[in-house]
Amino acid sequence: MATRLKNTFLQRPLLAWASLAVLAYLGHYGGRWVSYAPLQLALTSLSGLIYAACILTSPFFINLAGYLQNRHRNDRLLNAAAIPFLWMTKDIVLLSASHPLRESLYWYFNPMYIFYTCIVLVQIQLASALGRGLLRKQGAYYNCLLIVDGQAVPGS
Repeated sequence: MATRLKNTFLQRPLLAWASLAVLAYLGHYGGRWVSYAPLQLALTSLSGLIYAACILTSPFFINLAGYLQNRHRNDRLLNAAAIPFLWMTKDIVLLSASHPLRESLYWYFNPMYIFYTCIVLVQIQLASALGRGLLRKQGAYYNCLLIVDGQAVPGS
């Protein structure tokens, strides 16, 4: 059973990164209930660092894992963009407590979110290039098939 769970967990990188992000979020914001100040500082600092790292690096690693698992491009794009979109949505839901819904939805066009969306797209492209290079190095990736004398021959 543990092997099956491990294989399932590793085959779904979005699940792994989202779980880590949720645990780090709960540790960061739940750490304020710890009464011992040095432990609280250590817990919230470490959890906040892990949470930020999950949000910032998840598009790269999720897309890379999907590329190496030979998943479809649309599947990789949706999975890679899921955690950043959920992070933005979480912030907008928190913002909607003090602002009207229309104004809260406007925050999706905040320059910080637009800049982060550009970073996500760059990470997706870098992960695709790295995945292509890794597969090519293993000999498992071909850009095209050439037809030579009626037979398909892998091209470079």
